[in-house]
Amino acid sequence: VLALLKYTSPLLKASGRPALNLILPLGISFYTFQSMGYLIDVYNGKYAPEKNPAKFALFVSFFPQLIQGPIARYDQLAPQLLAPNRFDADTFKSGALLILWGFFKKKVIADRALPLVAEVFGHQGAYGGAVIVIAVLFYSLQQYADFSGGIDMVLGLSRMLGLPMSENFNTPYFSQSVQEFWNRWHITLGAWFREYLYIPLGGNRKGTLRTIVNLAVVWLFTGLWQGGGGNYLL
Repeated sequence: VLALLKYTSPLLKASGRPALNLILPLGISFYTFQSMGYLIDVYNGKYAPEKNPAKFALFVSFFPQLIQGPIARYDQLAPQLLAPNRFDADTFKSGALLILWGFFKKKVIADRALPLVAEVFGHQGAYGGAVIVIAVLFYSLQQYADFSGGIDMVLGLSRMLGLPMSENFNTPYFSQSVQEFWNRWHITLGAWFREYLYIPLGGNRKGTLRTIVNLAVVWLFTGLWQGGGGNYLL
């Protein structure tokens, strides 16, 4: 379903045929991966299947993280959704402050950097190298503040409901290496690909060449997950 909705129109357009103009549901990549993780875990015997369809639907459609994650594991999130939960004023306040912080990152930082990025990226021939470098740095800032700000609002809302969720960013731009950066950026997506694709392919246990191939496969699918355009694939 995910492949049909995300990639059919770009492939038809690239081949010169009319696109289908399919409507892409909000957050389909996230709840598709969340559902796939559940099915794979049940298939591998990690836990028993949920017999109640309403409880499973609650896990898949938990509204704060439906649009942009984080991608939750069934054994981590479902017990919290089904457990008794009492109102706690301190937790509610902490969640509200986290929402405000996310809103600040999104509206004050990301949305203020976006006009510069759009102008330079849209008319790069009119600007010199130094300005383009600054625009690239602002794009990195805008992308991080936009995505992590949204995630902060998701985590804050979930915390207000008394349901802590997994962190998705851990100050990635303070990383000491590229490997550390990817362990601290979009953490739940990286963990999903590592557990359900990289390790089943053999991970780094079968020699250097096989490790490189496995990493390339993961990067390929990460690009395809982002979108159907050739830029994502590259």
